[in-house]
Amino acid sequence: MNIQVIQATLLFFVLCSPGLGQEAHENIVHLHCLLDEPIVEGSAFYDEMFLHLDTVNQNWSSSNIAKIEAEGTSEAGEEEIKAWENERDRIDEPYGHTSFIVNYETYILESLLGEIVLNRIDGAVRRLETPNPSIPTFSGKCNVISHAEAIDIYDATINAIKSNSDSRTQLF
Repeated sequence: MNIQVIQATLLFFVLCSPGLGQEAHENIVHLHCLLDEPIVEGSAFYDEMFLHLDTVNQNWSSSNIAKIEAEGTSEAGEEEIKAWENERDRIDEPYGHTSFIVNYETYILESLLGEIVLNRIDGAVRRLETPNPSIPTFSGKCNVISHAEAIDIYDATINAIKSNSDSRTQLF
């Protein structure tokens, strides 16, 4: 059997049976998404994101993993570290956005940043044209990950921010 068919089938069953493979809060599905190309939001470029979906209460949250900062911006500091720690601490309690619609083949996630459509069969994700022209659209692919894997990625991101902050020269 083709490995892509197996992966698609596994993703479909995990998303349709949200408790499968979850270590905490059985109704939460954690998704790690790789975007087709880096995009910019605010002052940071990113090409990865998390989606945390509470499939019972139909709440969801997301986090964008910044890879490099845009030219002319300052490096990350304590505020960004604290923000990432807060994101990590509440992955099992998605805070909800405007709406979360579950169809047979898709999740449709809406917020003030526009509509995200996640194909439950093949993991394809895209954000459609947004109401705000400065918010980019994107497309990519998502994989279901465990609670522990999500925490590991958050911790790696937090540690990278701390490492970059430690290497800065103190001016005063």
